Amino acid sequence: MGIAFRSRRATGRPESRLGRQRRYLAGCEVLDDVKARISVNWAKSEPRNLLDFYLLPAHTFDEKPHKALTADWPPVGTGPMAASLEGGAILFERFDNPHHQGRIKSMVMFSSGSPDEVLDQLLNGEIHGAIHHAKPPPGIRPNRFFSTEQWYVALNTKSSLLADSAVRRALDLTIDRDVLRAAILKHDIEGPNPPLRVN
Repeated sequence: MGIAFRSRRATGRPESRLGRQRRYLAGCEVLDDVKARISVNWAKSEPRNLLDFYLLPAHTFDEKPHKALTADWPPVGTGPMAASLEGGAILFERFDNPHHQGRIKSMVMFSSGSPDEVLDQLLNGEIHGAIHHAKPPPGIRPNRFFSTEQWYVALNTKSSLLADSAVRRALDLTIDRDVLRAAILKHDIEGPNPPLRVN
């Protein structure tokens, strides 16, 4: 069994929410099949008002089949892309220029309310990535784009893809695109895991 939980602690200006969230949550430890301990940095009279819990079945974390990484499979990294808000999703379209022609023509990112659905998509390589509190595209008002909730989901490290610490680190850093961009530039380009390209 796994556990996924979200916190409603993050309020206020979008750029300050994540830091406040991390100061509040100290850690999550699975004690046994039916118990988990979540630690916080300061006491609240009723912490359950701030946290929602979802128990995931054990098979969620089993090894899942992955799509073969063949030459015709679009890379995770993209070149320049234009973004637009379509309902509850963000649509990215390739924007070619004289210096770069991206191999991904378009992709859609959206939030899902079901943590086991998110895990299933992630483990089967069905999504390109996740964006949490990313800077809104031009013309989109922040109060329509940002959420006051932050999701925390356990990843299956037994999976061949997620066993790679560089992949897990990249997923974690997608919380902040500026931090992700800086970390990628420092990554060893000649290593077994080429860096993602973020624009």
